[in-house]
Formats: sequence, C-alpha cells, structure tokens
Amino acid sequence: MSEIEKEYSRRYREKHHDEILERARIFRSNNKGKIKKYSKKYYDKSKDKYSAYGKKYREEHKEQEKARLHKYFLENKDKVLSRNKKYTIENMEKVKARQKKYDIEHLKEKQEYRKKYNILHKEKRNKQIAEWQKTHKEQIRNNKREWRHTPRGRSLSLASDYERRARLKKTSDGSAEKWMAEKLLLEQQGQTFICEYCKKEFIMKGNRNFEHKIALDNGGPNIRSNLCISCPPCNNQKYLKSPAEWDEYRVKYLGHVLEEKPANGL
Repeated sequence: MSEIEKEYSRRYREKHHDEILERARIFRSNNKGKIKKYSKKYYDKSKDKYSAYGKKYREEHKEQEKARLHKYFLENKDKVLSRNKKYTIENMEKVKARQKKYDIEHLKEKQEYRKKYNILHKEKRNKQIAEWQKTHKEQIRNNKREWRHTPRGRSLSLASDYERRARLKKTSDGSAEKWMAEKLLLEQQGQTFICEYCKKEFIMKGNRNFEHKIALDNGGPNIRSNLCISCPPCNNQKYLKSPAEWDEYRVKYLGHVLEEKPANGL
C-alpha cells in the first residue's frame, strides 16, 4: 500500500468512524461461530507467540494486572471459586504435586510469613487453635501417641523426663511430694476431684493431673504452694503459659469466670 492509499484510508476511517464500528458490530453478531472458529485456529497456530507476549506484558504491568485480577475476583467471586474448586477436584494429584514443589522451593519465605502473621493476629490464631483443639481431641491424642513411638519422639521424651525429674528434685522442699501422696491415696479410694480452673468434677488418673501454676520450664518450684489439681483439657491447654497469660486465655477463649481475690491478698 502506497503512502497516498494509507493517507486516504486514515481519512476515510476518521470520517466514517461510527459507521465502521456499527458494520463491525453487525458482522460479529451475525458470524459468531465463524469468528470463534477462526480465532481458535489462529491462536493454536500462534500459541507460543501469544504466550510470550502475555508473559512480557504481565511482567511490564504487574500492578495493573494485580488490580485487574483483584477487581475481576470481587465482581465474579462465586464464579471464580466454583471454577477453582472444579479444577482442583479434577486435577487433585497435579495440584498436590505443584503445591509440594512450591512449599519446598519457598520454605523459608513461608515460615517467615507464618511467623509474622501469627504475631500480628495472635488473638485470632489463639481462638482458632482453641476451637480446633476442642473438635479434634482424638486426633491430637493419636498424633502424640504416634510421635512418641518414632525414634526422635522416644529420645526427646526420655530427655524431657530426665530434665523434669532433675528440676523436680532441685526445686523441691518435700511439701509437694507429701501433698501429692495424700491426693493419690484419696484417688485410690475412689474420690473425685474438682479442677482448679474450670471447677468441673473429674476422676483423677495418677500424677498426670497435678499442675504447676508456674511451669517448671519457666522456673517454677516444685512446692505445695505452686501445685494444684486440674482436669486434662485445662492441663493441656495451659501448657507453659504464665498464670496471667492463662487467666487471660481462659476468660477469652474458654468462657471461664475468674474468682475475685480479696483486697488484702489473703
């Protein structure tokens, strides 16, 4: 096409712009199947070219693409979620393999992200963990039991028991052992006990229900004033929390009501 023809074509398009658009619209509406077939044929023929162009465009316009995709997701949320769910079900093995590969390649980044998220959303995470523990008690018990039978679990359990016995012996004044012996004797006689925290009655099973208010791992002594009796759920959830942290946790997530302490502290 010569320069004169190009200039004539440009002027014609400018002069008849609306008319050309209308003709194109009518043509597309009357030839949808034909256009779709031609487009698919051309795309299949030029797939590598389209992929390279799309990749280059996305790299050069990251922010615009991010905003566009976010806007599309908000406007078509149900459609996108349904499509993703369908794809995941139909390609489960492929999705798992891809996710596993990604997790291995980005292990440090994921750990750092999870750590930051847990710090920023501490209350939310504590609530989620408490709710999950309530509904998965049997699973938690099975996981712990299986872990203790692994080589690493056995060695760590033995080391932990040894360290615990050493701390008990080092910080004990004899009052704790005497008190625990009295309670164990009552247990053998069939007596039930009241949990120090939730105030529920339960049957004690050996020395597993003796609770150190200040945990031994946190420097708490093995003396009578630092001991109480607690049910398994409270004992497990308290773990290494300090008395103040445990009081805050059980009021927020377990619905416990704290007893008012006398003003003189007695």
